[in-house]
Amino acid sequence: MPVRKPSPGAPTTAEPGAKRQRTPTSSSAQDTALDPFAAAQGLPEGARPGSPGPCLDTREAAAFLHLNEKKLYELAKNGELPAARVGGKWLFPRALLEEWLLEQAHGGALTDRLLITGSDDPLLAATVGALAPALGAEAFVAYSPTGTLAGLELLARRRADVCALHWGGVEHSVQQHAMLLRRFGPHRKWALVRLALREQGVILRRGLQVDGIETLAAFDYRWAMRQPGAGSAHFLESALASRGFSAADCSAVATAHSEREAAAVVAREDADCAP
Repeated sequence: MPVRKPSPGAPTTAEPGAKRQRTPTSSSAQDTALDPFAAAQGLPEGARPGSPGPCLDTREAAAFLHLNEKKLYELAKNGELPAARVGGKWLFPRALLEEWLLEQAHGGALTDRLLITGSDDPLLAATVGALAPALGAEAFVAYSPTGTLAGLELLARRRADVCALHWGGVEHSVQQHAMLLRRFGPHRKWALVRLALREQGVILRRGLQVDGIETLAAFDYRWAMRQPGAGSAHFLESALASRGFSAADCSAVATAHSEREAAAVVAREDADCAP
């Protein structure tokens, strides 16, 4: 005889002595909903991936950041995202991606922190030194001279907010600065501001008199050289090249990473000259 199916939720009966069978409740859909990584990937209901490892592949990283893979590739290629290319594949350290997200959500430049890098400039250092105490705990401003090229690399990787440049002679600085910036992928998002003009030259040991920079290169004078990529190193190379010499002709006895360090080495008479 026909039997009407019980409505959903209605109690059912069984013959005396029959065992009731309990239907297990699936929790996979609930678990997936509680897993933000799975939800971010748009996985179907009931599907749950294994716990992501310390590195994400392109698909996982794109889902994690809610970006399409093309945009993710662009950011990684330009060095704007923490990523590494291993065996032809991009890998994204998840911990660094989380730090990157926090960095993007942070106040950023000119709000509550300002990180300045690039060329060493005494006037800029004095300005930052006066500004930092005035701001107190309201904001953070710091200046870390790294040299022009290293500073631009940090700026391109979003590790700094401002990069100071000293590159080339005054008469060609407008063109040379623009050409230098074009070597870095994100340069179209940067603003180039000319703040001041300064002279470049060579620091000499007290009492030392020479008739030109070529004399310092041609004879056995001791040089405190600047690190590669520094504006002062670029100046020295250009000045020597115009006189038929190169930095390799100089007797280097030390490497200085700032103008003040170079001046200190010469003042101690550990070197005769420095750019």
